Amino acid sequence: MQALRIKTSRIGLAGLAFAAVLNFAAVSQAEIVANLGTLPIGVSEVVSCNTLPSCTTTTGTSGGQLPANTPGADPFSHQIIFRVAQTSDTIASTQVLDNTSIDVANMTVQLFELAGGSATAVGATATLGALLATALSNTFFTTTNFFLTYAGLDPAKTYAIQITGAGQGVQKANASYAETISIVAPVPLPPALMLFAAAIAGLIGFARVRRNRAIA
Repeated sequence: MQALRIKTSRIGLAGLAFAAVLNFAAVSQAEIVANLGTLPIGVSEVVSCNTLPSCTTTTGTSGGQLPANTPGADPFSHQIIFRVAQTSDTIASTQVLDNTSIDVANMTVQLFELAGGSATAVGATATLGALLATALSNTFFTTTNFFLTYAGLDPAKTYAIQITGAGQGVQKANASYAETISIVAPVPLPPALMLFAAAIAGLIGFARVRRNRAIA
């Protein structure tokens, strides 16, 4: 009886390990759901993905979807590909309006460079190179945002935002997220210097107003 229990226990542990491997494999199979092409400075593009037929985007090409909710874990890993027209910065926000529909505690949003020669077609898997930034999450009631910033995007390179829902992944039917990517001009001055310059400009303006009043 004891030998049987040990054998059963070993089988149980092996089963758990196998399930963990399957879960990891499912998450690691990233899919390109959008290729936004080359984005100029001053644009904001949105990629929306849900459990309905496919992801959509405001520019470029899109495809794929979030997995349907099943009794087990439903992890996912999506990639959004883009380039920039000139040296620029990016501000990105991934929003989950109903954070009970996706396991946001095990969700990550990261910015990568693509390795040379990587595929960028929708439905394929891009080969990721250097990790550039990881988003910070913030929750307000039922909404969770993953906010990501990175300075110094290179027009000679291709970038990927990878959105990974590990753990339980999709937890409800009609789960969705929206990814907003904004390309902005590089900030030439550190924030402290910008504030100082703004203060000086304000003082000059105030002095001119006082002088004009005195003359009048």
